Amino acid sequence: MTGSRVSLEPSVLRVGSSKEEDVLLGSTCKRCQKYFFPPRARCAACTEPVTESVDLGKEGTLFSYTVMTRKTQYALVQTPYILGEVLMPQGIRIYSYINVKDAKNLKLGQRLKLDTLEIKKNEDGSSVIAYSFVPRE
Repeated sequence: MTGSRVSLEPSVLRVGSSKEEDVLLGSTCKRCQKYFFPPRARCAACTEPVTESVDLGKEGTLFSYTVMTRKTQYALVQTPYILGEVLMPQGIRIYSYINVKDAKNLKLGQRLKLDTLEIKKNEDGSSVIAYSFVPRE
């Protein structure tokens, strides 16, 4: 299994054989057309079962961000790091690590694109992949 890639959380990130094939996943309610991330079993607006998984795309807009200087229990990256709120085209907001070295390189309203990173190697040699965002070039 050496060289393979597996998602840290398969319900929100489908990984391919390369970064270019990676996709963020959400869900949508067929009844009221609301989108959700992470995917949910029931609609928060109308309580209908949500069975439709959707590709949320690979781009969003930086809505807000903060520089984290204290490592939290489940942080996957070293401090300091940037945690951002990314507004997706469907109107949902995703909280994500923003993979830049310096917050001075960010501006609210800036276009971001999905980026994935290896956070560790499994014992079998496969790469465990998590999602993040980077500024669009």
